[in-house]
Amino acid sequence: MARVARKMRQPIDLTKIVNHNAKESDDQIDTRIAERFDVLDILTYACVAGDARALIVSGGPGLGKSYNVEKILARHDDTGASFSIVKGYTRATGIVKLLYQHRHSGNIIVFDDAYSVFSDDVSLNLLKAVCDTTERRVVSWLSEGKLIDDETAEIVPRSFVFEGSV
Repeated sequence: MARVARKMRQPIDLTKIVNHNAKESDDQIDTRIAERFDVLDILTYACVAGDARALIVSGGPGLGKSYNVEKILARHDDTGASFSIVKGYTRATGIVKLLYQHRHSGNIIVFDDAYSVFSDDVSLNLLKAVCDTTERRVVSWLSEGKLIDDETAEIVPRSFVFEGSV
């Protein structure tokens, strides 16, 4: 069996990339954090306007990420009719129903600390379908059972076009 010779890479000197001796003042830190939250606000408004199909926000607990997003959504629709916030556990069947209920343009779904979505392949594939960059996003649920929309009592179709934001 022939072996392919690999060229050994030189180790990277991290001191040239990161200056660990750099100190930020409290004002610089406040400015940097404020700029990041300004970007979060801009991206959230893009979802509200329908200009962004999806927004994924990650960061440590207690920073205000959820608060800022929810504040903007409430400002957009104080009745809460055009958005849904999922906190906690959800199954794939619940996601399909939620996607169907919020399938129209201008509707937004927020998954906030709903980690079960990321540990289930079916749920993850549903989210991938609605975050797709194709012109037409189709959600398909081809299970043997029928799903009933709890709000309207209608049968959720096996496939439907999703035009909302996540």
